[in-house]
Amino acid sequence: MPTAHLVGFDLKLEPAGLARAWTHERRSRFLLRDIAEPLSVDPMIWPSRFWQPHVPPGMGIPQRVGTVAVPALTPGYNHLGLWESLERLDAFAVVSRIGHLPRLLVAVMAWPGDGAEALGGPGDVPEEVTGWPSLGFDVADGSLVSGLLNCGYEPPEREALAERFGSRLNSSGLLETAEAAFEFREVADARVPEHAPFVVFELRSPRSTDRSVASPV
Repeated sequence: MPTAHLVGFDLKLEPAGLARAWTHERRSRFLLRDIAEPLSVDPMIWPSRFWQPHVPPGMGIPQRVGTVAVPALTPGYNHLGLWESLERLDAFAVVSRIGHLPRLLVAVMAWPGDGAEALGGPGDVPEEVTGWPSLGFDVADGSLVSGLLNCGYEPPEREALAERFGSRLNSSGLLETAEAAFEFREVADARVPEHAPFVVFELRSPRSTDRSVASPV
């Protein structure tokens, strides 16, 4: 049985504040269901509080109060824009004066473990994280571009995939089970070969609300 591989931790921006960027046209092109506040491992879909130079202009680098740059070679901050430990994240958050802001904290894990080591990160999932509620599963490439929410669909293709996977998406637009995510990974590898191989990711957060699935507040 494959095991999860911890890729790192992040602090995310408030999803409600990003919803207005999802126009009707964008939703019709990128989402298999009309989701009010899409979440994703992809920083272009769900941006981090830590400004990431490697993310293309747009949703990934919002100019908002509380978004800070992380200097190159900062200890514990990897090439994917994730922190290897909560201690490193907390220390930088305090120094950068965002430690007092609401903590939309997430852990990013990759499945299966044997295909995830190349992504880097600590690897072993801390015991406390195993108890965090799951936000759902995403399917993304090795640079975290989501094949689920960030690789546009043509209308006929979207209709067919919505019929196949729509009922297996939660209220944040993420897949509800690992089984569904592995199935979608095969679809993503075939339809977007330039980004293959895709990886199954799971997002977890210590805080949740009653949105039919656990999600940050």
